[in-house]
Amino acid sequence: MRLLKRIRHREGISLRLLIEDADDVWFLYNFINKGDIVKGLTIRRVHKETAAGGVCTETKKILLSIRVVSCEFEAAAAAGGTGAAAAAGSLGLSSAAAAAARIRIAGTVCVETPHAKLGAHHTLELGENDEVYVQKEEMDREHERQLKEAGIATETTAAAAAKAAAAKAEAIVLLIQGGLANLIAISDTKAIRQAACIDQFYRMLNNSYRSSSSSSSSSSSSSNSSSSNGGYQQSSLVCYGKEEVRRAADIGAIKILMIGEGLIRNAETKERKYLIRVLQDTEEKGGEILSFSDHHPSGEQLNLLGGIAAILRYPLFDEEEQEQEEQEQGEEQQQQQQQQQQQQEGEGEAVGGGGDKKEDVFFWD
Repeated sequence: MRLLKRIRHREGISLRLLIEDADDVWFLYNFINKGDIVKGLTIRRVHKETAAGGVCTETKKILLSIRVVSCEFEAAAAAGGTGAAAAAGSLGLSSAAAAAARIRIAGTVCVETPHAKLGAHHTLELGENDEVYVQKEEMDREHERQLKEAGIATETTAAAAAKAAAAKAEAIVLLIQGGLANLIAISDTKAIRQAACIDQFYRMLNNSYRSSSSSSSSSSSSSNSSSSNGGYQQSSLVCYGKEEVRRAADIGAIKILMIGEGLIRNAETKERKYLIRVLQDTEEKGGEILSFSDHHPSGEQLNLLGGIAAILRYPLFDEEEQEQEEQEQGEEQQQQQQQQQQQQEGEGEAVGGGGDKKEDVFFWD
């Protein structure tokens, strides 16, 4: 991806980008959000009056600005290729299938032209070697991270291409999950790391299930089992869902945060700010962040968990258990205070009784 120009103005930030390869198409798909303004070349049918008074239609390339309503990623491999080719396309590998990747951006015209009325619906279709203008009201931390990961080039195009080619040494990993072998084509070690982490997460959940099953059958045997195989400790070192992950991020418990790209891409403004805060807290407290593609098997598994999950440094304390423990401690303290009060009252009565007896003693001369 080439950053040709970046301008800050009253309406926000405008970026002029050059899409160089299929990876850039995928980046743009995740970078553009609903409400952004995107400007690019498009083909529009134009009605023209002929000299004879008739009307003819011709296609014409025009520069059009639209306010984004939705985005759709398309790859030739997804339309009718093998599973490996589809995986290659989704991961941006240098293959013929991946090279055909395109993004379709649907929206409404926000700058009127002689050939497009304001508010009219239109779809921009962008691919390799296309220039595009993207205007955002604000660039948050996640947008900046995405730009950095996209490898916005400051060197020449030739140098950038050589660097990208060197980084894309393809590998094949045989990932065994749930007794099934999935052949996945990957472009770098990041995908290996993602697969390993999601696999580790599910192993921990499985251990948790086994531990809870054994405890329901026999409490004595389950205690021995959980202490011997570490099931209890492992089950408490994973969490998933927005609320649980937020709690873990607040106390710095996240070791590895796994988040789906679609969760951030499709989030509304309020939810996106919440997700950015979780990412920021995790990063500042030394956690590792892994983002997962919706088109990858690991990303599909993560979506089943709500699109966000974490492996923890230490267990989270359950809020209900904490409230119950605090309540029990309060009741225990109250009982102790009552016992002390009763004991003090008893001692007072004993002292009072002794004084009365002394008053009843008379001495005669």
